[in-house]
This record gives sequence, structure tokens and C-alpha cells, in this order.
Amino acid sequence: MEYSLRRRHRLIWIIISVIGSVLIVFSINSIKESFNSEQEVYSHVNNSGLHVLYENESLHLAWEELSNSNKLYLHVIKPFKAASTLVSVIYINTEEETLLGSIEGSGVYRFDVNREIVQIRFYDEIKNQEILKVNL
Repeated sequence: MEYSLRRRHRLIWIIISVIGSVLIVFSINSIKESFNSEQEVYSHVNNSGLHVLYENESLHLAWEELSNSNKLYLHVIKPFKAASTLVSVIYINTEEETLLGSIEGSGVYRFDVNREIVQIRFYDEIKNQEILKVNL
């Protein structure tokens, strides 16, 4: 390799390493962390005025009334045995189940809901069996 080619090669690798390092730092900073500890979740629950609907050692359900929408918070402490659990609600008006979404592990899940919830149901669609039913 000639001297000018070596110098150019070294400069390109220095630029690539600097840009790569900067991109790694930006990607680490952009990762959003969810609530992982119970203490963080309870501090959020206590500060925002959520109404606790149901509690046990593996699941906490809370409700938040806002001016324009209502939110249902599910804090799954211990994951369900089912690989994918569907969450649905039954409203007073319709008596039909409305699917909210799926739960795939521990963490905090938020769903937009109406006020008139009668029942929250957790269902394993693979085994076609009900995991938990919470009457409100």
C-alpha cells in the first residue's frame, strides 16, 4: 500500500469508528424503559389517582378516569402460564365481549376502555380455556 492510500484508509476507519460509537450511544439512550419494579408502579398508581380494582400476587388491575378517556392498567407481576393471553371486557350495554389486546409477559399494559365495564376476562386462545375472570 502506498503512503497516501494507507493514510486515507486509516482516516476512513477512524471516521467509521467515531460514527459507530455515536450511533451506539444514541440507540442506547433512545430505548424506552417500562415499569419493571412494583415500587415504580405503585408510586405511579399513588401519584396519579388510579382506582385499584383487583389485586393478587400475580396481577394488579387499576382504573383511571380522565376527562376525554378512561384507561385500564394491568400490572402483570408473574406471567401467565399461557404463551399468549387475550384480555377482553364485557360492558353493561352490550353483554358482548370486546377484545382489548394480548398479554405476552410481565409488565404494565394500558388499554382505553369505556366506563361501563362489568367483567374483565383473561383467555388462552391456544388451549381455548379461560384463565381468569374478574367481576366488577
